[in-house]
Amino acid sequence: MEKITHIKKIEIEGLWGKYHIEWHLNPDVNILAGINGSGKSTVLNIIAGVLTGGNFVREVWLDEVKISFNDNKMLYFSSELDLKSSQFRFYGFHEEIISDVIKIHRISTLPIKTQSVTQKHYEKIKTDLDLQIFELQRAYLSYQIN
Repeated sequence: MEKITHIKKIEIEGLWGKYHIEWHLNPDVNILAGINGSGKSTVLNIIAGVLTGGNFVREVWLDEVKISFNDNKMLYFSSELDLKSSQFRFYGFHEEIISDVIKIHRISTLPIKTQSVTQKHYEKIKTDLDLQIFELQRAYLSYQIN
C-alpha cells in the first residue's frame, strides 16, 4: 500500500459563493501568491480545517472542498451556509484515523508576544518558527551525542 507523502490536488467550490479553485500541487515545493486580501490565508485555513476534521479558524462561506492525495485517497467536505451544517467523507481511508495519517503544525513567523517563553533560550529567538528550529536543533544534537 502506497504511503501518503503529499497532497496532489485541492478543489474548493463556491468560495464566498462565487469562486472555484482547482490547485494541482507538486510533490516538493508549491507557492501560493497573491495581493493582500485575495484569499491566500483563507485558502490555507480551509485546507488546514479540512485536514483537521472541520476545525476551521473562523467561519468561511464555501460549498465543498476535495483534497486528493498521491495515493488516490481523498477527503471531501461539504457545508451549508457558513458551516452551520456540514458533512465529511473519507475516500480510501478505512480503519485509519485521519489524525494518525495527517499531521498539521501551525507555525507563526510573527513576533512572539510573550518574551518570557524565549528568555530562557537563545536571545535570537523572535518567532514561533525560530523557536521550533531551535528545539529541533537541540533534539538533533542530543540524538547525535547519544
